[in-house]
Amino acid sequence: MSNPYPYNQQIASYTPASGDFSGYTFVVATCANGISVGEMMPTDDGSQSLTYQFVSGIDSNGDDNTTVTFLVNPDASEQNAPFYFLAGSSANHLILYSFTPTSNPGDLTSDCVTQVQTVVTLDTPVASSVFYPTTKTLYVVGRNGDLSTWSVDFDTGTGVPSFAQIASNNAYDNTDAGQIQVLLAGNNGNSPYAIATGLCNSTISELLYFDASLEQVGFLNGTLAGSVAIAAAPSGLYMATSTALYRLPSSQIDLSRVSASMFDGEWAAVAAAPSGVTLTSLAYVPMTGNDSYPAGIVLMGGYDGSADNGSNVGVIYAYNPVDGSCQLVIDGISGPVYGLLSDNSTHGMYSNGSTGLGFLNFDAGPDAPIATTLVTNESSSHNGLIGRILRYVVFATVIVATAVAGAPEVGVEAVEVDAAAEGGADAAEDAASDAGTGGSEQSDIDADAMSQQFAAEQPDETPTAGV
Repeated sequence: MSNPYPYNQQIASYTPASGDFSGYTFVVATCANGISVGEMMPTDDGSQSLTYQFVSGIDSNGDDNTTVTFLVNPDASEQNAPFYFLAGSSANHLILYSFTPTSNPGDLTSDCVTQVQTVVTLDTPVASSVFYPTTKTLYVVGRNGDLSTWSVDFDTGTGVPSFAQIASNNAYDNTDAGQIQVLLAGNNGNSPYAIATGLCNSTISELLYFDASLEQVGFLNGTLAGSVAIAAAPSGLYMATSTALYRLPSSQIDLSRVSASMFDGEWAAVAAAPSGVTLTSLAYVPMTGNDSYPAGIVLMGGYDGSADNGSNVGVIYAYNPVDGSCQLVIDGISGPVYGLLSDNSTHGMYSNGSTGLGFLNFDAGPDAPIATTLVTNESSSHNGLIGRILRYVVFATVIVATAVAGAPEVGVEAVEVDAAAEGGADAAEDAASDAGTGGSEQSDIDADAMSQQFAAEQPDETPTAGV
């Protein structure tokens, strides 16, 4: 099934570890027309809460906005304002913005965001853009499958980023049923490789890998057609088609190098989308400190029925790698869940419909909702309070799948893909070994066995009025 809005890297979030805004979390989300920007700050009253303010509909120009990535300067001694991010659009542009947050989130307005300039123009809508701070490399994929990489320099005086193209490649196309998402993998002290879903050439439709120089580009062996999303977890790599979730165990992955032979095995179907549900997005949540989920959970977002932005069709499911179970987290979300993002703890975010944005808290306890609406599925400003934040909220600007997790890097969250972490996931894989492996076919896994373990409350669609 083809997704009418084929973009799922719509959310970027960053929690600075130093500087004047250490501990704050900044969020940018692209939407059907314009962008939403917000900030979240822990309260200092001991209530274990976050106060937030979001402003949406910024820079509305009539074009769909498609992708967003923060640009963090790794050479700066402290991470201070202004912060910079790139937003892509269906008008073929990557536009540079500056963001100057306020010490009190309630004071945030659209004036805190300034469009600096258009820095990249393609001959196709921008489907994905990912910035790796350590090597200052920007990876860009167009909706038509064109690849390009860019070096980013930061002015030593003003901190304003500048861009120079490294390489480009137009030998690939997008698939009809797929979505283009980029995961960075195998950095090992060098520029990581990009692994992209939803690409093909005249004969092959599999996951595509490419390095920063675009000198090493090719399809990865044994992957599936019709991919729409990809995520890394310690137990392996996960990929979704529109109808099922697949896993390649970490024991069969060699991230010390990236080549066509880095995968030494077959992807196994581990969960099926229920009848009528179309999957569009994935994210891995490590569930740090939560003993109920020692291997974390893999979130699957999508929609039930038609992709109607005005209907309550959005759904999120959670797959448990230890026992292979898959539970409904929340349904009835306004519009499809196009994008998912997680931090390195127990939290996540999702984008839904034309402008919607929500916050997920998987360790809130029974007296607090899992989902909180940050921006409703309409353009407006919103503020409020999220209670029962039991663990620190720490979002990185980019997630990288690595063979060995090294020293912390500015703005980077490393997910160590480790065979020792597979645990009970092997049993789940074995149970699914008879499931269909065709990228466009429904898996044989019993979707009716899914249970609503999380007992989530519906998101509140009427947040406190903003400024």
